[in-house]
Amino acid sequence: MRKYLIEVQHGGDISSCLRSLKAFLRPRKHLVMSVEWGCFDEENKAWLIVKTKNQEDALQIVPSLYRKNAKITRLQKFSMEGIVGLDAQVDQKADEGFTAQQLSGPNP
Repeated sequence: MRKYLIEVQHGGDISSCLRSLKAFLRPRKHLVMSVEWGCFDEENKAWLIVKTKNQEDALQIVPSLYRKNAKITRLQKFSMEGIVGLDAQVDQKADEGFTAQQLSGPNP
């Protein structure tokens, strides 16, 4: 299982906030207590950290009305050994032109 941060944006008015809250509440009441909301600071988003097999499974947790605008980010912790290993990969591939997704990081 991998860890993902789910970020869901909703409208800035109070009715949009309530609609979003209710959308999360309906199918999975237990999720509401796990979702963090930024509404009171005018950051009209919800955040949730989940462990799933992949990004597609994480997206399925989001109510269908909000999936199109949901952002799913894989989270990763690094140990000192992991950083040294990544550093070696970067040195090895420096001339090839690559992205972070092409590096083989640790898999929890």
